[in-house]
Amino acid sequence: MNTRSELGKLVGKGEFTVRRLAEVSDISIEAARSRIARYLEEGLVERTPEVLQYLGENGRPGRGRPAHLYRVR
Repeated sequence: MNTRSELGKLVGKGEFTVRRLAEVSDISIEAARSRIARYLEEGLVERTPEVLQYLGENGRPGRGRPAHLYRVR
C-alpha cells in the first residue's frame, strides 16, 4: 500500500493511532510503527499535535502513555 487513497480506505478519514493501523492491517504494533515512520517520511501521513488518552471505566485517565494521533495528508 503506497497511495493516500488506499491508506484512507484502510484507516478512514479521521485521525488514527498506531494501534488502529495494526488492527485494520492485521499486523503487529511494531510493524505498524515502522509503517507509520515510513509514511511520515514519504509525506503520506502527518502527526497531529493532539494525543489520545485512554480512559478507565471510572472515566479517569488510565495507565500508560497517551497515543499519538496521525492523519492521512
